[in-house]
Amino acid sequence: MGLFKEPDIKKLRQEKNVKGLIKALKYTKDADIQQDAAAALGHMQDTKAVDALIKVLKNKNYEHRVRERAGYSLGMIGDTRAVEPLIQTLQDKEGIIGRQMYLDGLGRIKDDRVIDYLIQVLREKNDSTDQARAATALFKFGKIAIDPLIQVLKDETAAGAQNAVIALRNIGGDEAMEGIIQAFSHPDFKVRAKAAEAIGDIGGSKAVETLKKALQDESDFVKGYVREALTKLSAKDEN
Repeated sequence: MGLFKEPDIKKLRQEKNVKGLIKALKYTKDADIQQDAAAALGHMQDTKAVDALIKVLKNKNYEHRVRERAGYSLGMIGDTRAVEPLIQTLQDKEGIIGRQMYLDGLGRIKDDRVIDYLIQVLREKNDSTDQARAATALFKFGKIAIDPLIQVLKDETAAGAQNAVIALRNIGGDEAMEGIIQAFSHPDFKVRAKAAEAIGDIGGSKAVETLKKALQDESDFVKGYVREALTKLSAKDEN
């Protein structure tokens, strides 16, 4: 049932009127207003909005863009109540249009279930865009994501392993470096090349030694990346 008066989202946001914005989510006459209301609730990061946003997320009568915005806003709020609804939406084929926003939202919530799901996405073979989004989200978890990411490197799936290397590079530090070094034993040459590139970015005491060993790789493609990484590290030393 629609509201008789069109909500003023800008005013409601300025007044920090969470109740009014939640009510605006039900304004069925204009999806733009619903979307803006969902966005405003996310920016306000008030947990009182969580239940209402979850209802929007689950309700397929809303336009996709409204549900997508609700999902992302749930991530901005960061309440763990949103974890399962977001995962369920991602697993629903009808929610495929908004997967990127749902993944980005989910990745903002600090919860072990999120790490488990994102690792699962990395291991899927069907969508490299999802894998890249998952890797970006995992790096934000920092050191607690390192061990699960290293496990992905043991998979033969090249895209997942490459994105795991990227996440480890972005996390940085000695533990992440050890994981990246393991990627040199991956059967896919693109993963080994990505490992060389990552080590060149991170640097550190083991970097040059590791890269020199990698010059023995059977792939000329990999050796090209190794040489580039060594050149980068040499330039860093000179500066």
